[in-house]
Amino acid sequence: MSEKELEERVMLTKMQYLEIENYIQDNFPHALIIHQKNRYFDDDKRTIKQLSNVLRIRSFRKNNKRELTYKVKGDNGDEEYNQTLSHYWFYQITRFSRLPDGPIKEKLLKDGVDVSSLKMIADLYTRRIEINIDDYLLVLDANLYNDITDYNLEIESNVSKEHAKRTILDYCQRFNIKYELDYLTKSERAMNSTKK
Repeated sequence: MSEKELEERVMLTKMQYLEIENYIQDNFPHALIIHQKNRYFDDDKRTIKQLSNVLRIRSFRKNNKRELTYKVKGDNGDEEYNQTLSHYWFYQITRFSRLPDGPIKEKLLKDGVDVSSLKMIADLYTRRIEINIDDYLLVLDANLYNDITDYNLEIESNVSKEHAKRTILDYCQRFNIKYELDYLTKSERAMNSTKK
């Protein structure tokens, strides 16, 4: 299954993160808190990175669910290919670089990725707070990777990428956050922080 992501993100300082977290606790006491771990993979030539794409396994602590995702960069939002993983296939990917048949493996092969040489490049733990508000999802993340902790705010629009940008700019103004266009995704930050 694939889906379009219409989102915008901004990096936060720890103080900005805490201020927004307090705002959420005060105004949305039933906000969803998610604990997840992302493992990022590439082949020996870093083909996926060169394509500006991302291959990851996301694991959720609460329900022990594992999902394989291939995120393909697009001009008007990224295309995500998702596949639920059994424990067996999780083990096969992480230990032996074996992917299950399906749309993700097909797309990787079409993109010229050597799926037999896939290996984990980085892993990242996230404490995520999510709130559905009108026509967007507000996401507040605290990320830990390679002894680094960073924070970001994300807006996932149900309307358009432009709507996501307008909404995040409103939050930037409200919380005095500098919006920067050269923002790196958390997958890029995690993979850039490792020597593998």
